[in-house]
Amino acid sequence: NLAFPPGAVLPFDPSVNNSNSIRSYFLLSTIDVPSPSDPDPIVALLSSPGPLWVLKRRSVHAIDGSHPDLSQRLLYPGVGCIDLRSAISVDEGLFFAGEQGVFHSPDGEQLVNLTKGWIQREWDALMRSWDANSYVTCGVASGHLIVSGSFGGTARTYAYDLRERAWVSRFSNITARHFFTARVSGEIEKLFF
Repeated sequence: NLAFPPGAVLPFDPSVNNSNSIRSYFLLSTIDVPSPSDPDPIVALLSSPGPLWVLKRRSVHAIDGSHPDLSQRLLYPGVGCIDLRSAISVDEGLFFAGEQGVFHSPDGEQLVNLTKGWIQREWDALMRSWDANSYVTCGVASGHLIVSGSFGGTARTYAYDLRERAWVSRFSNITARHFFTARVSGEIEKLFF
């Protein structure tokens, strides 16, 4: 292969010269969500108690079944994920940020817009300023969803109390690009950014 220099190790290809007796283990099937000609990009995949969620920019799909019998279905048209860093699957459910708000699915089927009636007007204004340098990330710790990002240069961090089901704080002087949660035995849960 002219694309590789002499002596290079070629990438593994399970369909070529594979003497493994469990060949089907390596040859997983593919599924188009929803079709190869759909221009809407896949942003994230989230595991749930039910189907595997496929978050696209402007839609949410589900993949049901197990190999080799997989099927896909459209769960929520017109709702999608704007940043991979905002898509998380945690004990409290699935969370992601989209153009229409911050979304939560407690069970892998229903979807709740957490911004409706609370911070929707401000979220809409932030989305109007979304540009190529914008980002948003989500994290969960100590019963709170933390949503942080830079929206067209405007920094915002929000805290949502998952027990009380209410937005409890808004900050404009801190932002995080990623969140990491640590649970140390005997200590409180910590969220790092």
